[in-house]
Order: sequence, then structure tokens, then C-alpha cells
Amino acid sequence: MSLGQRRWLGARVLLGLALACCSAPVDGVETDFACFNCMFEPNSTTPMKLRAMYLTSGGVVVNKAAKSKATEIGMMDWNCDDPEKSLPECFVGTNWNDGWVGELTFRIFTSLGVDVVAMTRANFSEESALAYTGVSSFTRCVWEVQLGKVDICVGDFWEMPARRRLAPFTSVMALDSMFLVTRNLGAKPFDASNLVSWAKPFTSDVWGVVIGAFLIFGISLWFVEAPSEDNRDFDDTTKLGSPMGFLLTSWMSFMAFFIAAPMHAATTWPGRIILLGFAFLIYILVASYTASLASLLVADKAAVTFVEGLSEVRAKSRKLCMLEPLETTVDIDPANKRLIDDYGPMLDQVKRSVCGAAIVGQKEYRSYILSQENSYNVCQDPEDEKQLSSCADPEKKSTRVELNCQCSDPEVEPEECPLECPFYHNLCSLIKVENLGQLAIPFSMPVAAKFQDTISAWIVELKFGSEGDYIAALMAKHNALVDENGVLPDACGNEDSGGEGGDQLGIQDMAGTFVFSGAVMVLGIIVHLVQMVMKARAPKEAEEEHIPGVEHESESAQAIAHLQKTVSQINKKLDDLAASIAAGSSGVSAHGAAAPSVQFADEPVTGGLGYPGPSAHRRGSNENESLSKPTPFEPAVTSSPSDDNGNPIGDFFKNLGGGAR
Repeated sequence: MSLGQRRWLGARVLLGLALACCSAPVDGVETDFACFNCMFEPNSTTPMKLRAMYLTSGGVVVNKAAKSKATEIGMMDWNCDDPEKSLPECFVGTNWNDGWVGELTFRIFTSLGVDVVAMTRANFSEESALAYTGVSSFTRCVWEVQLGKVDICVGDFWEMPARRRLAPFTSVMALDSMFLVTRNLGAKPFDASNLVSWAKPFTSDVWGVVIGAFLIFGISLWFVEAPSEDNRDFDDTTKLGSPMGFLLTSWMSFMAFFIAAPMHAATTWPGRIILLGFAFLIYILVASYTASLASLLVADKAAVTFVEGLSEVRAKSRKLCMLEPLETTVDIDPANKRLIDDYGPMLDQVKRSVCGAAIVGQKEYRSYILSQENSYNVCQDPEDEKQLSSCADPEKKSTRVELNCQCSDPEVEPEECPLECPFYHNLCSLIKVENLGQLAIPFSMPVAAKFQDTISAWIVELKFGSEGDYIAALMAKHNALVDENGVLPDACGNEDSGGEGGDQLGIQDMAGTFVFSGAVMVLGIIVHLVQMVMKARAPKEAEEEHIPGVEHESESAQAIAHLQKTVSQINKKLDDLAASIAAGSSGVSAHGAAAPSVQFADEPVTGGLGYPGPSAHRRGSNENESLSKPTPFEPAVTSSPSDDNGNPIGDFFKNLGGGAR
């Protein structure tokens, strides 16, 4: 059986046991605790009285009738928990029918047919004040049940060990997830770290290895490919072992990272193998760098917070606000724990920098911070040490904070009536920084023993019965759940957007990229200017090949001088050739003697037409005798020929004149 199947089977067994508790035999009679109109006073048909203390909380336990009445009479500072500011509507049981717990208990009480006597914090007894000296109104209500002053406390109570020892609790209604919230300090200011943001994807160790790997691959390809005659990357100036060759292969290696492809050409199989490994390295590096850089730039754009998590709260000894029941669940220095009686005052203290951070439940995170729709009382007197829902000095009054206040004129926006709505969206400066997954606390309600079975049976029925999970539906209806994968409310306009502009990157985020690219460009210009200065100061190369009367002002002037010299040499050789031909024709004898050969000062010895001289091979018994057979690669030489009139050809050239060319 798989782990999932074992868990499912275990859940079914627990469910069966829970349902069995709802239908247990009493004195041999089958009893259904999830009954209708079944709660009566002993030996009477009078509905049993149920003293229910409602602990007001937005989205959880709400009295809309009291709020409507206060609006009708213009009472802005009404408060059901304050004996002096409460209204008669606060103490009518049927009026407490809103919020996910309020609607749930209204259905249960109606089904049981009990007579509900509504109570609020304004009805706390003196006995509970003597028995409990803490700050949590929820824990004090548990004491009211323990003392027999209240039959059930209606609210989203955390079932904690200390409370469980005081009074019975109903079956679990749901689980509460906990979040750490702190102050949003706004956008990250520009500093020197922005200039090197492009280097953040890799650590300094990785960058060092990357640079070394690129140099090794570049040198390896240079070593293998430079000797190849087919490779055009390297020539005589960048041959193996030359400084310019090392610079070139290194440059091509690093450029491969920026263009995401190798620049070296591989003409040999060893080079192709090395290039394959180099291409794989580039592919992985570029993909990793791009993904990491994108996430880091967006993360850097996120708002700066006072603390980044619970570990920083511990490390920096920040004050941590929490509800009193959580005192034993969070492992930090007790001196840094600040215990508060309710969420409103707790978050208000974080906002006013009394605490560095606070732990809140998912419903409160949504209603107080995301939706900004709750109201609360808080003692903002700086002389009050605890600054709870009510001031320690009875002569001082707590402040009523309406997060979603509306102006008396419905056409006027709350921001435009600060006198009427001074605390509109007062907690917009708070933000969630960590999901405390290790804290998942069950929701249930402290209840008198005589009502425990029936109310618990109805909770189990409404959670696992034929209607499906009715409780989860109520929580969704009243926005008591936080689905971080779904669309969340954002009354302040900055919770999930990462600040103005969403995930768009501004000039501050990209400053490092622009500065680095600009610096490299400026470096290239500086190198170019240095080369220009060095060329201007270099010694003239005219001494290597000086031409009298020619000034070497520029390379073009030198080229013209060389051309003139070459033309002069050609003309001289042509003159010598013509003179040679004329002289040769006059020296030819009547019986065909050969003309002397022409030879330039800087040429090898040749025959009259530029062929190698044949004189060494002339052989014969007399002048009329034919010349001996020439050696290989040597033109045949015979007696001087005659024209059609019998005149030697030499005379013909002589008649041409030596000046012709």
C-alpha cells in the first residue's frame, strides 16, 4: 500500500471515529448529536439558553446590524466591545450572522433551537480579570468558559495546549497558516551594487573558473589550428607563439560568450573536438546566466523590507509582535517577544515601528493588509507601555482605526476627507516576507461540556457531510483563505506588483549593464588614440630606401617615388637592349658569326634574347660547321640566318638604327 493510500485510509478512519462520536448509544438508546431543535432545559420544552460571547473580527465574526445602526445615527466611534460605545444591536444573538464563523455558528444554533444570549468583550467578568492577567482577549474568553460565565466563545480560536487545559473545545473547523509581515521601506536606493548587477548570476569563484576555462579553450584552439594552412583565423602576424596571436585567440574565446556561439574556425579534427566541448560550455553558461540574471534583476526591483525573514529577526534581535498564544511556539529570545491582545493593535505597532515584524494568520493577512477592510481599536498613547486595544489608564481612550472608511458624502473619495477618514488604508506600508509553514494551528472554539458534543457533531457534519465542505465554502465566501497561486486583493496597489511598473526594469536596474558596455567602448577609443599617437611619433622609414630629392612626407609620396624609380630602371634597360641589338648586328660576319649577348648588371648571364648563354656549348671543326647539339633546357643556336636577298639579318637590324625601341 502506498503512502498516499495509507494517509487516505487513516483520514477515513478518523472521519468514521468522529462521526461515530456524533451518534453514540446513551443508556442503550441511539442518539444523534447533530440534531434539530433538540436542546431543551431539563424536564422542560423551553429551549436551552446558550450564553455566547462573540469576539468581533472582520470576515470572521461580524454584526452588520450594529454597523448599519451606527451609520444611521452618525456614530463613527461605535464599538461593540466597549461598554460606553456599544449599541443595543450588539447584544442580539441573531444579529451575529456574518463572517465565516458567525455564519457557521448562526446555522448551528438555529438548528439546535437554542436561545442565544449574545455577549461581547464588554461583558468580561471581574473574576476572569483576576484569574487571567495576560493580554489576549481570546484567552480571557477561555477563562470565562472555565469559570462558568460563558457557554461558548464564538471566534476563530487557536486550540493551544494551555487553553485546552482550561476548557473543552469543539471539533476542529479549519487550520490557520501563519505569515511574517514587516514594514515596506520602499524601492531599493541606487548604490554601487547596481553597477555590478550584471555579475550577480555567478559567484566570484564561478567567474574565476569561467575566465580560466575560456583562456584554456582559446589557447588549445590556437595551438591546434594555427599551424593549419586551411585556417584563416591566424596568419603570419598571429602565428603560434606570437603575442598578437594570444590576444586574438583570447578575444575570440570571450566574444563567444557574448554572442552565444564559438568564433574560432575548426579545420582539423582535433580542433573540431575541442570546439565541441567549448560550444557545450558556452551553451550551458549562457542559459544559466540569462535565467539567473532575469530573476535577480526582478528580485532586486522588489521593495526593501525592514527584515527579510524570521532568521533575520533572531540574528538582529528585532522585536517580534505576536498574539499571546504563540509565545511558546516561536523560538526567539523572550526579551524580543512582544505579546499583543489582537491583530489590529499588533499590526499598528509594526506600522509605527514599535515592532520590527509580526506573525499573522492567513485571514488577517488578507483582510488587514491585502484588502485593508478591517477596523480596530488601539491605544496610541506613547506613554502606554503595551499599547493594546484599550489603554492601561482608564482615563485615556483608545483610537478607532477604520481602514476602509467612507466619507459622509458618497461622491467624495476617502483620501479627500482626511478629517473623517484619517486612517484610510493605514496599513499599506506592511508587506509579507515569509510563509511560516512550520506553524499550522487548528481553529476551534472553547465550549461548555454540556454543549460540546452537539456543537462538535454539527461541525463535523457541515465539514464532511452530504453538503461537502460547507466550512471551506464559508471561508472562501468571506475571503478567509489565501490562495497564493490565485488572484489576491491589492487595495494598496503594491503587494504583488513589485512596485510601480510591475516587473519592468528601469534605468536604475540596468545601470550596471550600460556602465560596463560604455566603459569597454571608451577603452577601445583610448587604445585607438594611443595607436595614432605612436604612429605619429614613430621614426621615418625613409632611411631604409632613400631617394635623393624626394621628401617622404607621407606613405603616398613614398609610393610615387618608388614608382618613378621603377619606371626609370625600365627605361634604362630598354635603352641598353636597343644598343645591344644594334651592336650585335654590326658584329655579325658574312659567314654567320653570332652576336654578343646582352646582360644587365643585376641579371644572370643570358643569351641575346634572355636565354642562358650558349657559348659554352658551341662546338665545330670550322666556322661553317653546325653547332653542336644543345644541352637540355638550352635553346638551339645556329649560324646567323640571311634574308631573302642573301643579306645577313644582322645588317637588317643595323639599318633600323639603335635608337628605335
